[in-house]
Amino acid sequence: MIAPELIKKINLVFHEEEARTYDERHPEILRAERTRWREIARIVDRHLTSLGRPAVLVDLGTGTGFVPSAVLPVLREADRLICTDISPNMIERARRLISAVAPKAHVDFCIADLEQFDPGVGVDIFTINSTLHHIFSPSAVLERIAARLNRGGLLIIAHEPNKRFISNMVLRRLFTSGSAVRRLLRGVRTILTQTSVDHLRLQRMVYERLLREQVIKADDGWISPENLQRFVDVHSPTATGRLDVEEGFDPADLHPMFEQWQCICFDTWNFAPALGDWRGRPLVEGLLKKLYPRDGLLFSIVLQKSQKAV
Repeated sequence: MIAPELIKKINLVFHEEEARTYDERHPEILRAERTRWREIARIVDRHLTSLGRPAVLVDLGTGTGFVPSAVLPVLREADRLICTDISPNMIERARRLISAVAPKAHVDFCIADLEQFDPGVGVDIFTINSTLHHIFSPSAVLERIAARLNRGGLLIIAHEPNKRFISNMVLRRLFTSGSAVRRLLRGVRTILTQTSVDHLRLQRMVYERLLREQVIKADDGWISPENLQRFVDVHSPTATGRLDVEEGFDPADLHPMFEQWQCICFDTWNFAPALGDWRGRPLVEGLLKKLYPRDGLLFSIVLQKSQKAV
């Protein structure tokens, strides 16, 4: 079993190297997620209005600043937003993005290990987007969130892998067969054009840096550029390109402590990821969402902590 600290170090190096190209590597977050986060921002706005006082928000795993840029328009001048990430390079890019929009609210930036992070104040809203699956012990992070979240506060989790997708045999078979076809087409394209795209360029850069920093050794047999992603997306069922039935999260069973919390909003999407950019995919996605609305590969959920002491 890989040590938690090693997983953390691999993720730090990976996101340090990825920071410069993150936005272009993840158009699904910057484009497809923007509409979803506009809806979430409305929920944030209503909650802030109901508080009737300055609020504290914490974004865990800020990355290049996508979530702060989505919620800042609804924050008031007296509100405070704390942006955190394990990667200094990610935080620097987020700082530039947010400075450019001249936010009304006060914004702090913090380089932090999320499994140890303590904001030092009571928090009204926690957001965590596309981050939990990178963390060795998600339950430890969720417990720290629950301890610092004020009564009646919101926890917003988004863009995380859904275990229900893997247990749905129709979606699972569509994924495996579609992935096989894509690999075949990629191979044919390489032969016909006599060119190839290095899909592991970033992984090779990270691997070489891990060697230079003596985090790993060249003769270690457990890690290579080809399998490095599984140690980055440690709880993602698709990190290896094939489905891992042991990974992902069950939105209905994230942690026992959430049983007393209210679900304000829940959604799933990405029902046919293996279809890629095929023009007919939106129609297929719409049909599958009607048939299996809770089983998309990715999910978002908004939970409200109980007003009562537990």
